[in-house]
Formats: sequence, C-alpha cells, structure tokens
Amino acid sequence: MLNLGWDDIGVGYRPDEEDIHAASSAYRGGKEDPQLKDWYPTAVVDLPLSLGRIVCQRTNLRWDAALRRRYRTWLACILLILGATVAFIGFRNGASLEQLTVGVLAPIFPMFLWGIRQFQEQGEAADTSDLLREKSSMLWTAAIEKQLSDEELSVRSRQLQNAIFSRRSTAPMIFDWIYKLLRRSEEERMNVAAAEFVRQAKAGGF
Repeated sequence: MLNLGWDDIGVGYRPDEEDIHAASSAYRGGKEDPQLKDWYPTAVVDLPLSLGRIVCQRTNLRWDAALRRRYRTWLACILLILGATVAFIGFRNGASLEQLTVGVLAPIFPMFLWGIRQFQEQGEAADTSDLLREKSSMLWTAAIEKQLSDEELSVRSRQLQNAIFSRRSTAPMIFDWIYKLLRRSEEERMNVAAAEFVRQAKAGGF
C-alpha cells in the first residue's frame, strides 16, 4: 500500500501466497471489510508519494498511541472503582480486613494483576509509538525542506516502517470494541491533521 520494497532483514521473509490467502479467507470469510477502505486520510492523494507515505506513517503512530492511552486511562479508572467498591461493601457488611483479603480480594487478585500489567505494557507501547512519531515528524520536516531526495525518503520510510512493524508485532493487543468506539473521534482528528500537512506541502512548492 505504501509502495515500499520488502525488507527481509527488517521484517522477515515474505509470507507464501498460500498463507496470505488462508489468512485473508479466515478474516470475515474472505469478504472485504468496508471499514478498512480509506482508513488513511484521503487528503494525501494530493501529495507526492514520498510525502503522502510519511503522513500515513505518522497517522498510524498517532492513532496507536492515542488509542492505547485512552484504553490505559479507562483501565486505571475501572480498577480503582472496582477496588474501592469491593472494599466499601466489605467493610460496610462488617467484614474484617482478614476476611476481606481472603474471601474477596484474593479471588480477584489475578484480575487486578492482569490490569496492572496491561496498564504498564500499554503505556510502554504508547511511549514507543510517540517516539517513532517524533521520528516521522523529523522526516517530514526534512522532506518539505527538500533536504532529502525521493530515493532517500523511500529508504528512511522503509526504516521507519520496520520500526513500526517491530512495535506492532510485540505490543499488547487492544479489544476490537475499543477501537470501534474511538474510531470516529480519532478519524476526525486524523483528517484535520492530514489537511494541515497537505497545506504545508503546498506552501513548500509541492
């Protein structure tokens, strides 16, 4: 989609066509997902490929970090509310600290442990996306200031895409319903930002 050459070293060997077909058939029974059409901002069609590619990469990173931070905030609130509710109900019913710990807190402790781990891992993944987004912003500045040729921009974008792949392949997953819930608001922000990048490029003579 980004018209980048395949990098065996950065992302591994290209999957076999049979494996690609099997994965495609398993997703929605092989039917197209209309929500994936025009996922990236359509405003980039007015930009040269070398610039539009950078905007799409930045969009990917900005979206990912925002999604993870929202999820992280919700998770923290749920854990705090749940913990406070359990403690309040226990003490209100006259349970001692020992009874509350053994009878209530111990059984739900694995859930709290999972939540805390998710909170930390999502934060680390968001931080990595933010760091890579800064790299994409630096690349964008070099591009519109014409400091790099199209060939050099392609190489830099390939390196950035390798880093995006590495981050996404190791980052914790997010529930689909969270993505769907936040998509509209994040998509609106994404399109506003893309329009600004197009304006900057046109002002720079592209």
